[in-house]
This record gives sequence, C-alpha cells and structure tokens, in this order.
Amino acid sequence: PLSLHDALPIFVHVVGGAHNDALMVLLLTFAVSSAVLERQLVAGLFQIFALAVKASAVAVLPFILLGPKRRIRTVEGVVIGVVATAAISLAVFGSNFLDSAALIGENQASTSFYSLPNQTARAAAAIFGTTPSGTLDVIKAIYISAFAILAVVMIVRTLRDRTTWIENSGWTFLGLLLATSWLLPWYIIWLLPFVALSRNRYLLASSVAMTAYLLMVRVPL
Repeated sequence: PLSLHDALPIFVHVVGGAHNDALMVLLLTFAVSSAVLERQLVAGLFQIFALAVKASAVAVLPFILLGPKRRIRTVEGVVIGVVATAAISLAVFGSNFLDSAALIGENQASTSFYSLPNQTARAAAAIFGTTPSGTLDVIKAIYISAFAILAVVMIVRTLRDRTTWIENSGWTFLGLLLATSWLLPWYIIWLLPFVALSRNRYLLASSVAMTAYLLMVRVPL
C-alpha cells in the first residue's frame, strides 16, 4: 500500500490537474467488476457513466455488451444509463451539453507532440527530407485504419470466445493509445484495470513498453 507521502503527488496531479481520466477509469473498473460478478445491469449503467465522463470509454462498450453472460441485462443497464445521463445533463446544462461532443473532433483534428502519428511523421521527415506536416495526414489515416482493423478483430475474437472480453478491451484501448492524434502521458491509466484483470503477459509487456515510450517523449533527458 502507498504511504500518504507517496500518494500525495498522485492526488495533486490527477485531482489538481483536473484530469477526468482517473474518474473514467474508476467507473470503468466498477463496470467491469460488476460484469465479472454477474451484475450486468449495474455493469451497463456504469459503462455509460464512464462514457459520459470521457468518450474514450466507448472502446469498452462493445465488449461489455458481447462478453459477459446475461447480455440482455447489460443492454438494460446501458439504456437506463443513457436515459439517466441525458436527463441529468439536460437538467444541469440544458441543450448545451451536446456541445461537448464537438471536443472529440477538435482533439483528433489537432496533434499532440507525444502521439505516435506525430512522432512517426517527424521520423519520416528526417529520413526522407520532407516536412512533418506534409506526411502527417497520411500517417494519421494509416494509424486510424489500423486501429479500426484491430477493433474489428477483437470484437470477432470476443464473439468466438466470450471469456476473452476483458483482455480484448485492453488490446483495443492500447490500439487507441497508439492511433490517437491527441495523446497525453496520463492516458496510460486507461489500460491499467484491463492489464490487471486479464493477467495477459503480452498485454502487460505492451503496456510497459507504452509507458516507457511516454517517459522517453515526456521526461527531459
């Protein structure tokens, strides 16, 4: 267990930095643990709550719908979650809550320094003597296409063996981290519950490698 001295910087960074990733992952963890305990209605409900906090949680939605038993109850939880979220959002924000969807497109239209598409474009520019901006759009399209293929493969794999849905969720999240144009170091937290619960050594190794990459591009030498 962490001491207060060790945990304090984590709370200061996550809470003080106003990052909603920790809250999204907390809700996703509730959803996944509820599904494992065969409380599918609760699982569907918390899945939508996580999605309401951050759109990245949509990566888990097909797996939590297809993987666990009693899938009808999961669908019921999803429906209740959508209705409850819409009602609360309308009551608090009015129709302005729909404006938040525009942020997703804005982020993907931008490119962070840390993203794999950006780093790949910079490397290609150095090798071929071009400008990063000249190849960035093509590279972004390649990464997104590769992610779409990975997501479809993971969904098909879940349909063939429903016991792999947690592991497949982790692989899909990893693919999203690799493909997204807007990547920040603390996004690695998305993977942690799925690495821990699936206990897949390859997913663990890939997550460690992704963490190492983020350290290299984030921490000054």
